Amino acid sequence: MDTTVDKGKSPSASGGGGKRWRLWPYFQTIPGILYYQIVSGLILAAALYGIRMLSGVLIASTGHEAVTTGDFGFLFTTWQGWLVILLAIAALCLYMIFDLNVKMIYSSHILREEKSRTSAILKAAVRSFRKLTGIRGLLLILYVAILVPLVGVGFTTQLTKDLTIPNFISSVIFATPAYLIPYAAFSVFMLIEGLRYLFILHAIVLDGMSVKEGGAHAKKLMKAHWKHFIPHYLLFMLIIAAAAIAIIGVCLLVPDLIVTLASENAAGSRFFSVFMALLGSVLFAYFYEVMTPLRILELTRYYRMYTDGTVLCVPRAPKSRHTGRVIRIAALAAVLIGISGVMTAFYDTLFPAESTVGVVAHRTGGTLAPENSAEGIEKAAAYGVIGCETDVQRTKDGQYIINHDDDFKRLYGVSKKPSEMTMDEIRQLRTADGETVPTLQELLETARAQNVRLYVELKGETADRQMVDDVVSIIKEEGMTQQTALISLKYDVLDYAESTYPEFETGYLYFMSFGDTTKLNVDDLIIEEQLAAGPNIGMLQLGGKKVLVWTVNEEDYLRRILAGDADGIITDQVEQAYEIRQEMKDRDYRERAQDRIEAWLY
Repeated sequence: MDTTVDKGKSPSASGGGGKRWRLWPYFQTIPGILYYQIVSGLILAAALYGIRMLSGVLIASTGHEAVTTGDFGFLFTTWQGWLVILLAIAALCLYMIFDLNVKMIYSSHILREEKSRTSAILKAAVRSFRKLTGIRGLLLILYVAILVPLVGVGFTTQLTKDLTIPNFISSVIFATPAYLIPYAAFSVFMLIEGLRYLFILHAIVLDGMSVKEGGAHAKKLMKAHWKHFIPHYLLFMLIIAAAAIAIIGVCLLVPDLIVTLASENAAGSRFFSVFMALLGSVLFAYFYEVMTPLRILELTRYYRMYTDGTVLCVPRAPKSRHTGRVIRIAALAAVLIGISGVMTAFYDTLFPAESTVGVVAHRTGGTLAPENSAEGIEKAAAYGVIGCETDVQRTKDGQYIINHDDDFKRLYGVSKKPSEMTMDEIRQLRTADGETVPTLQELLETARAQNVRLYVELKGETADRQMVDDVVSIIKEEGMTQQTALISLKYDVLDYAESTYPEFETGYLYFMSFGDTTKLNVDDLIIEEQLAAGPNIGMLQLGGKKVLVWTVNEEDYLRRILAGDADGIITDQVEQAYEIRQEMKDRDYRERAQDRIEAWLY
């Protein structure tokens, strides 16, 4: 990559002479990047801990335990809730200062070969935030923290980097043209706008411009240089990714060979399997953590070149002794060896040969049969599922039928809601295959005959206390109290059910939360698949809750969740889930360790 540049012109890949781009200096910056990552991380961790504690007190004072997707209205109706919202905005502001601003300022120091003093960089980051105050600044912060991770163009904060549209929503969008077309149009619009304003934070933080001035400057730069920037930046990302993959591959090759040679020795094979899995996870985390700072460094380089019209390359670091580097690598290896030894001693407990995660068939049988049908329960039971999930709604005349959607349009061709039709009218409905609308009693009878637990979701606008009372009465009449769980997206409904009918198992479905959800008044926490990451499941289980994950249909997610510690997985792909469970029985020591550690650290 040639970065020769003339004043007012884009750098040209074919230009002769001048400074040239090199990969190695980027890797030389990584120790400094990690240092500032740690310093900023400690500051933010302390601040976030205080914000969480204060927010927890405020939430508790409203009579709630947590903020979740099914119980957040109180935030807008209480003064405590508004304070929690302000604290959340304060957290985003702190992350802008000590996460993004610090990285940009440090990148500028690297490019200008200026001596980096920690206190000076932190103070400069704090001072630069003054330009982000006001309505425009707040909108920019929300854009960077929320829209950027959703759209995927630009860079965002560590706090919100994993923010995505839940899979159960995105699957509906991609399967429905009426949703997909506007979503695609919005995504393209945001992609273009994200590129136009890509350098706005650099203009504000590095050159002290206002939000308005920075936006105008960013648009001007991109308009003039986008033909140069886009291919060169994509090439940079490709090179960095390839280098990271190559390094990880080489570092894992030797342990992999050792595992192969040690396969005749069970203890040795187990130890090196754990060691290799840990090493791979550490290397992946290492590059994952430095990827965003490296991107910001490269963007800062282009911002300075386009703004100043001068050639800039990441300079080589001065030669230094390798003793410190060797000591750090040796210390890390010693830690990994020690952890591997401990894990090996408890190998079968930590890395079970078979999945311990139970399978729950979504909409009674998933893809095995027509959705929410008695046939689905029968076919799912044949696979050995621990339960079947279904959706109950109330009719106009107070009866209870099974239907997932708000109306009958998709399955039965009628654009009316269950609450707008009587049972007699609903009985006349037919699917294209001649299937009728099942009743709750019919599915309870089938579940009892198949000895399958039925997870009954209290669904739609009719999910209220009356539904709880009526459904409980029907379940008791069928003698299914111990074989049924009441679940819902509405926390207040489940809170009433758990308080009034404690003999019933209750499960709360949610896909976003803040606060201690283990204190919620339910038995089961049913979390969206993207929340089932890292230590989340284990922490919820330590809080005394049973944890299920919904709705998991993609193969990669199925494998990860089935290799983890969840109590159950709700899926439409029952057959595939059991195929994966069977495959897991044939895994070798290395695969068992790798699958489990990936599930823990994802």
